[in-house]
Amino acid sequence: MYFENVGGIHFEAAMETLTKYGRVAVCGAIDAYNEGTPVPLKLYPMSLIYNAQRVEGFISGKWLSGQGGDWLGSMSKWHKEGKYTVKETFTDGVENWPHAFA
Repeated sequence: MYFENVGGIHFEAAMETLTKYGRVAVCGAIDAYNEGTPVPLKLYPMSLIYNAQRVEGFISGKWLSGQGGDWLGSMSKWHKEGKYTVKETFTDGVENWPHAFA
């Protein structure tokens, strides 16, 4: 799975490495927000077909406003019930960021 929120060459790179049956949720493309003319992407539809991949766009406002469900209420409840946890890594100093990703 891949959550797309950047666009451009980052999206192309993700699509090139997406595995069979891979799924992509597209919620933004910040690289193009200030562009006057959209830059075409290099995507290969045949790869989507033969690898049974799916790309779907969505707008999160529907869920935040309650029209698509009670996201804030549900997440708050699930957090209190311990149904999900957030995993975080903390490091001190920008020179140590590679260790955080490792």
